Amino acid sequence: MTSVLEERQKQLREEKYRNIAASYTFRPLHHSILPEFQSNQIKSKNGSNRMDGRRKNEFRPFYMKTGIIGQASGSAYLEMNKTKIICSVYGPHQSSKMEFSEKAKLQCEFKFATFSEQTKERKKYVQDKEEKEFSMLMIQSLESSLILEKYPKSVIDCYVLVLENDGGALSGAITCASLALANAGIEMFDLVAATTAGVDPISGDIILDPTEEEGRKKGNGKGGVVTIAYMTGLNEVTQIWQSGEMTYENAKEGIDLCIDGCSRVVGMMRSAILPQKKLEVKT
Repeated sequence: MTSVLEERQKQLREEKYRNIAASYTFRPLHHSILPEFQSNQIKSKNGSNRMDGRRKNEFRPFYMKTGIIGQASGSAYLEMNKTKIICSVYGPHQSSKMEFSEKAKLQCEFKFATFSEQTKERKKYVQDKEEKEFSMLMIQSLESSLILEKYPKSVIDCYVLVLENDGGALSGAITCASLALANAGIEMFDLVAATTAGVDPISGDIILDPTEEEGRKKGNGKGGVVTIAYMTGLNEVTQIWQSGEMTYENAKEGIDLCIDGCSRVVGMMRSAILPQKKLEVKT
């Protein structure tokens, strides 16, 4: 009887979490922490919807879960509609290959699964140029959020695998990795949330969380995306990465939109971490 009640309580918690994620996902920008005058500046000029029916300041449906890989020190899973990412963290552990260091070294490996994209086939084992670049961007985004001085002569390994890619793979990987590091118990200054903004291929407006199709179509010749990694508690940007062509005004508007988006994503990240931590304290 007790096991049945526990299973039912677990189902109720999962349903509650999905409802919380949905409320964050589709909340309009003018309900966020931005002042009203800034929200009006970012609103769409023509009020038209995007290819998938979202407004320009809306996320895709989010789902996050931690502790899914038992053998890892920490792990996390993230879904952004059709984009699916899994991350595992091992360490901190001692490394005999490196010389003595006063702080730990963070190593990240970003990889697309061979079946993750329909447009092209990825290599099975060897990282390509894009994957190596994303791995380095992840290290730069996450290093400043970790208290690496607590773990001298140690290594923290972070592995990210994109199971399915429909846009936003880099921002999703950074967010998922920050969740996994927190799940591993690594001491941190703050969580790192990342979001992406791009230029709408039809209207030319700045849109939040573009899909792969929106990023691929460049009908007006102004295609480009900007990704921001942000620590909301410290109000600190840890990474800015831009790809494609964007005007100064579009880049500035995209950065403002991404920072507000990170402030909304971090709420879901905390909701994904806290229930598990509370359960661990009780037991």
